[in-house]
Amino acid sequence: MITDFSISNYRCFSNLSISGLSQVNLVVGKNGSGKSALLEGIWLSKSIFPAVTCTDVLRIRDELPEEGASESDLLSSYKSLYLAEGHFLVSCLDDGNFYENKVEFSMLPVRGRISIYCWDNDGNSEIDIPSILAERDYVVAGIFEPIFIPCSGFNKKALSSYWDRISLTDLEDDVTEVVKLIRPDGRRIAFIGRHPVVQIPGRGPVPMARLGDGVLRAFGIAVAIANSSNQPLFIDEIETGIHYTAMGDLWRSVFHLASKLNVQVFATTHSWDCIKAFGEVAQTYSGTSAQLIRMERDEDDAIRAVQYDRDSLVAATSQGIEVR
Repeated sequence: MITDFSISNYRCFSNLSISGLSQVNLVVGKNGSGKSALLEGIWLSKSIFPAVTCTDVLRIRDELPEEGASESDLLSSYKSLYLAEGHFLVSCLDDGNFYENKVEFSMLPVRGRISIYCWDNDGNSEIDIPSILAERDYVVAGIFEPIFIPCSGFNKKALSSYWDRISLTDLEDDVTEVVKLIRPDGRRIAFIGRHPVVQIPGRGPVPMARLGDGVLRAFGIAVAIANSSNQPLFIDEIETGIHYTAMGDLWRSVFHLASKLNVQVFATTHSWDCIKAFGEVAQTYSGTSAQLIRMERDEDDAIRAVQYDRDSLVAATSQGIEVR
């Protein structure tokens, strides 16, 4: 489990260090306070292939230029990950092991191609960015690389790939139970091509997309946890598409599966209902460490992290104290 994390010169972060991270971590804060960027930074600190992960970060945020853009425009997109010119540095302590990635982007004048230089514990490597863009159309991780769930969710290719990895295992039943929190009459789940369908009594297999955004969101979260055994998992705006009355059940499923599969969860939210449900569920799962992290700017406009442990969070939410 990641216990400590540091980041410098990445997006809105000049320098930030956080220690004492928990198994389930919920990140809150105002717009522009660095919630999503924090998840990206921790994701990058654990990446075996930082060049690929940087490309996925930009793709998820729709920050890559249109196809056919000049290499200088492409380079500018990658350099937008810096707060200031130079490089960014991310590191973490995971089960006592130190991981660090130092990332710099530059144009090689000899070949006239954009390359990314990544320094990590194994030395340095140079990767050609145009070749990455040509080969990957969406992140499909979960074997060697952690999974990041965007607020928009997964595309059909990613969903079907993750489902294939757990199909016909006991984890299939765990995922189905999470979907039934949103759609109680749902039975079995399958894929027809790359389209997920749910067996509904009296209606046959119904495309999951017809059952609402909440069903797709719950399915995506559950199938990602099922594919993240002994890994961190990142969920941006976890409450997206989920009705507030279902948040408690969703958090119970997240805590249960995270504990069962040894998954460390990092999620963001804007929702008070999501925070309140998180606090209530955290109180009942005493064997699973949990905390809320509020991102805020200090008087010098630097971003800092304020951490609430389980007891502090429960006290704050029960009294209606604003922690967002």
